[in-house]
Amino acid sequence: MTRTPREVVEAVFERMADDERRDTVGELFADDATITFPG
Repeated sequence: MTRTPREVVEAVFERMADDERRDTVGELFADDATITFPG
């Protein structure tokens, strides 16, 4: 199942809000990744 861009962003923010998982957010992205949000 492919996640929508919204689902991906919501998952990122959910992980960032969780103190125990925050240090693993970096595992989702390459070190040189650029993340942009519409709007």
